[in-house]
This record gives sequence, structure tokens and C-alpha cells, in this order.
Amino acid sequence: MKKIFTLLVLIAACVFSMQAQKRYVVAFDCTKSMVYPSGERDSSILWSPAKKCIESLWKQASANDEFVILLYQDKILDTIKGQKGSQLYDWNSIESKMEDAITKGGNTCIFQAWQASEQYFTDNCDFYFITDGVEDHDNNNQLNDDEQAHIDAICEKIDVFCNLGINGFYTNLKQSENDNINNQISEKIKSSCFKDLIAGNITPLSLSLNQEDLNIGKKTFNLTFKPIDNQRVANVQKLEAVFVGLDGGLQNAGKYFKSTISGISNNKIKLTLEQITPVPQDLLNQTNSCKLFLNVLSNDKDVAIFPEFITIDVRYYYEKRSF
Repeated sequence: MKKIFTLLVLIAACVFSMQAQKRYVVAFDCTKSMVYPSGERDSSILWSPAKKCIESLWKQASANDEFVILLYQDKILDTIKGQKGSQLYDWNSIESKMEDAITKGGNTCIFQAWQASEQYFTDNCDFYFITDGVEDHDNNNQLNDDEQAHIDAICEKIDVFCNLGINGFYTNLKQSENDNINNQISEKIKSSCFKDLIAGNITPLSLSLNQEDLNIGKKTFNLTFKPIDNQRVANVQKLEAVFVGLDGGLQNAGKYFKSTISGISNNKIKLTLEQITPVPQDLLNQTNSCKLFLNVLSNDKDVAIFPEFITIDVRYYYEKRSF
């Protein structure tokens, strides 16, 4: 009987472990307009920031989390699939596949990418759909029957997705007000369960607390959030700054520091770090310092931002008293 009970406990633990694993499904646009946003090659406008967003997503995930990254144009060029901690892929190998995919010559087909993504949806799943454009067609003001059928199918798929009860994030990196297809999909997305995902960069991403700051007890930093689309105003009311236990950083940092952060208003953010209690000497490295990693997330109902990592160097210049 005891053996049976132990076996049941082990099975339950395994089931819980499997349920706790999160899956990230990412449909990532690799059409050439990502590096030629205005007709001339410039990867700094869309391509590099978009890759950096996925890199941040990859870094903030735990080792047990699973990724499915679909690189698409008018078809799926590559599917990168596996557990983050499996050593099957690292970020450099993923980025290399992205760079290879962008050299292909296909157009954008949202329908194909969405359809290919559906097979990977699970209960514990986040779906990120990244594009700089819309379903390619011949005439912006006139849709043929096949093109309209694709748009109608995408809109239906959005309804089906929202009935699944999983998290959806969508971003169009380059809005086009005169495009009928873009307007239809965008309006459908805005009225659905999807969060509007703002891609951009927080600066600076490297901060420091010195002994004077620690003596005072807290310090406020002024940060800037710059969306990829400069015409888009970032106005996110609810943000969180969450400590993340990464290799090389102070584990359980929330026991020693408290972080509070304001929403993005006119692209400005205020981050305050407060020392709750000094870090014990045995947790510091040889130079009496430690690193904290913060993940900036949005709690807004309709708007999200890509997770950004902020690294904080904390340095104690004196031998601390034991607590």
C-alpha cells in the first residue's frame, strides 16, 4: 500500500511538472520589408529591434519552458521547436536561422503563418504574432475573391482562438492606414481578446546602486521607452518590475530589495529600488557586489510590451553587520 501511495505521489508530481511548463508560440515575420522598411536596407528600424524582443522573451523564460518559433513569409521557412533548457538551441543558433530566413524572397502570408501556429496551441500557452505588414495583395484598394476569403478566414481564426482561453499578443510593426486588408485585420484584433503588443526598447538597461544609495535606502531611476514605430504613443498605465532569478544574479532578490515602477506616459518610466535589508556577506561575490535582474511587464488589459531585462549592479563598499 505504501508503495502504491508513493507511486501515486510521483505520478502527481510529474503531472504537475508537465502542467507548470509554459509554451511560447511565436510567429515571426521574415519578409524582406523587415530590413527594407522604406525601400532602402536598414535593419536598425524594424529587424534588429524585433529580434531583440524575441531574445528578451527567450531569456526571461525558465529552463523548463518550451518554444515554438515559426519563421514565415508566404510559407513557413523554419520551425524552431524545443525546451529552452534542452541545449538543442541557444539564442545564437535561433538568430542565425532568422538571418538565413530573411534572405529568402517570399511575400507576407498571415493566413499561412496563423494556420501553422494553431497545431501548437496548448492550455498553458502564450501566442505572439509578429509582423511588419499584412497579407500581400495586388491592389491596396481592391481585393479579389481569394484575398477577401483569406481575410475572412483570419478573422474567423481570431474568434476561434479567443474561445481557447489562452494569452494572445499581436503587433504590426509598421502600420499602413491606406491598406484595406490591414484595416480589416487590425479592427478585428483590436476588438478581440488579443493584447496590443508594443515593440520597443527601454533605456538604460544597465543601472547601479552604490553605497550612498544603499545608505539612503532607495533610489529612483528615470527610464525611457521608445516604441519601434515612432508615430505610436506608448501610454501604458500598469507596469510591473519583477525580479528574475538568472544565472549570475542574486537569487530571491525580492527578500532584500523592493521594486516599484510607474506606467509609461509620454514614453517615460520611473523605477524605484528600495533596500529592505542588506544582502548577507555569503551571498556576495569577492568584490562585495551582486547583480539583480528585473523583467518589465505590463498588466494593462489591452496593451502589453515585450519583456525587457534591466540589470542592476549593487555594490557594498564596507563589511556589513550580520543580521
